[in-house]
Amino acid sequence: MKVTRHNGRSGKHGVYNPKHNDRQFDVAKSDHIDAARSSGNVIWDYQREYRFPEEDGPDGISFEDIELDYYRTHYGDYIRNQNARNEMNRHPERNRSIEDLYRNKMTCPEETIYQIGNVDGTVMAHILCEVAEEFFAECQKRFGSHVRMLDWSLHVDEATPHIHERHVFECKNQYGELCPQQEKALEELGIPLPDPTKPKGRNNNRKQTFDAICREMLLDICKKHVWGEEIDEVPVYGGKKYLEKNEYILQKQREKIAETSAELSEAKTSLTRTHKLLSGTKEELEESEKKLEEVQEEIRGADEALATRHRSIMVSEKKLKVLEEKTGEADELVDDICNIVYEVVFDDIAEEVAKQTQAARYGKVMEYTLAMYDEPLPDSTRNHVSKALHFVLDLLEKSVRDIVGDIKYRLQGSYHTINHKEDVRDKVWDHIENKAEHEQEESLANQLVRRRGGRHR
Repeated sequence: MKVTRHNGRSGKHGVYNPKHNDRQFDVAKSDHIDAARSSGNVIWDYQREYRFPEEDGPDGISFEDIELDYYRTHYGDYIRNQNARNEMNRHPERNRSIEDLYRNKMTCPEETIYQIGNVDGTVMAHILCEVAEEFFAECQKRFGSHVRMLDWSLHVDEATPHIHERHVFECKNQYGELCPQQEKALEELGIPLPDPTKPKGRNNNRKQTFDAICREMLLDICKKHVWGEEIDEVPVYGGKKYLEKNEYILQKQREKIAETSAELSEAKTSLTRTHKLLSGTKEELEESEKKLEEVQEEIRGADEALATRHRSIMVSEKKLKVLEEKTGEADELVDDICNIVYEVVFDDIAEEVAKQTQAARYGKVMEYTLAMYDEPLPDSTRNHVSKALHFVLDLLEKSVRDIVGDIKYRLQGSYHTINHKEDVRDKVWDHIENKAEHEQEESLANQLVRRRGGRHR
């Protein structure tokens, strides 16, 4: 796991502004900051020491205010005296203010970023904080006379936990005035040049040695606090390690955003496939709904057919009731005929004729009715029930007339005396029985022929 200690004072936008460190801006407008976690940050400055945003809340004092106050308090004499010397030497154009000293990239505070690991793997924020606190304490003990730490902040609201720390190198000039001077301050601390045999320059200065010493201190402290991880002790110079402040972190975040975008694109593709599947399912559902409507329509048709069948049964029941009424009327007709026969012939013979005729009548009607229900009649024949009833009535009436006529004929012959009454009765009833049997057979035969659409011969 790599340990990062990156220094810088200025970038393409000028000297670094500490408002990023104490979040003195609208964090909601920064894509790389999770505002919901900003309350977990930790800040420290040399005046107020530790502050916790979640507990202490804002007090209106920024790191910039703290740092400017330090510059005014410690370097104010230097600025006033130097300006006086410039006036004395007739170079007032060289005069500067405290703000000018604070914002000059040669004399402004230096900012260092501390981080263990990266977005692919890092340590818990409290471990980084413990490492940094021990490291700062060691730096104060060794370099505190000429390196003054002004403030630092632990950020847990970005991609990885990291710390921004700002400090200034200071020493007294030839006039005994305290001022910000990096190289001379390191010289007074006894920090040597990387190569003492070569002249001091950009590639051979005490700051390089100082940074190397600080890195060794930081690595040793990390080894004590970071367990189960191998600390990479080989430093990497140039490239990403020396990008402008926050650019390395932001670049890693951009890479993470690119990965997230790829995942979102894949999720979108999957969602599109799911939408297509749902569309297919919707079409199947619509088809099922159409089939359901067809089935419901068939059920409605069946209900209508059932209702029609029910109405037909009711009509048939009404017709049957009419048939029963007609049969009762036939009974009354036969009774009337019997009464006429009784009046025409002898009372006793007429009485017997009426009884026998009535018995024959019931036999004929019952046999006809049974025959009608024994045979499976189609609906078309039910319309002939009324005609069949009239046929039966006509048949009975004709039979009675024939019987009465035969009786009259025979009585008008040689059988006029009452002495022959018993003989007449026997002959009449023999005739009635034969006639009734013949008429019954003839009636049933005709009915069968009618049902089959033929004609009796």
